[in-house]
Amino acid sequence: MAATFSAARLVRVCAAALLLAVLAFLASVALGEQTLSLGEALTAGTADHDILFSLRLPRVLMAALVGAALAASGAAMQSLLRNPLADPYVLGVSGGAGLGATLA
Repeated sequence: MAATFSAARLVRVCAAALLLAVLAFLASVALGEQTLSLGEALTAGTADHDILFSLRLPRVLMAALVGAALAASGAAMQSLLRNPLADPYVLGVSGGAGLGATLA
């Protein structure tokens, strides 16, 4: 039996996924070995400001960018092959990556 999705359910699922992504983003920026004060983190020249803008924020933004790039490449591979179950092993991408890692 094929699953059918209504537009309202799709909106609810996408909203929940977006909320979870935002919560994960905020938790990644806020949590760490050093607890940050929001007031000090937004004041230039403090240690909290340096930690937030030099370490945590770039790390979280890069992780989000890499995740989005991996999702886009997976979606592109699935649409090019017209196979919703396509993965890197289908085209030998994983084997090529292993060879590249071995040669490096």
